Amino acid sequence: MLGMPWIGVNGPPSKCNLLARRAEMDRIPTYDALIKRGVAIDEGLCVFCKSEVESVEHIFTSCWFSSVLWLKRPIGDSQSGAYQIRGETGCPRYHHRFIVSCWCWCWCWCLWMARNRAVFSSKEAMVDDVFSEVKSLGFLWFKHRTRINHISWLDWCNFNML
Repeated sequence: MLGMPWIGVNGPPSKCNLLARRAEMDRIPTYDALIKRGVAIDEGLCVFCKSEVESVEHIFTSCWFSSVLWLKRPIGDSQSGAYQIRGETGCPRYHHRFIVSCWCWCWCWCLWMARNRAVFSSKEAMVDDVFSEVKSLGFLWFKHRTRINHISWLDWCNFNML
């Protein structure tokens, strides 16, 4: 997570960087981590799937909820989407990598926030809601934290901005 290149004026927001570092060290308060620290938890099951113990690895990689989010195209409708390294438009590779990085940071942050809303506010997480949040937050971060600020929402959604 931490090795993602951020090319531009600013990197990801500090809160995302901190979340990534803490997740990498297994220091975010998942049910699994709380149980290991001796905190009394009723079931400790993942708030998304309710079938496995919630851990960092489960939330971000193996839960069906996160898997569905990973499979959705972050931006654009084409098969290549944001995963292509060099666009059909011939833009430089780092722009596409940057967009993918931006999406990944947003994805992790929004997934963690959806988890927290489910735990603390009893608000059921919906894949489409989290995906919409990732898409809009990614656009805002990309537009306002990089030198590439000529992008429009329509271009972002179509991945034709560069």
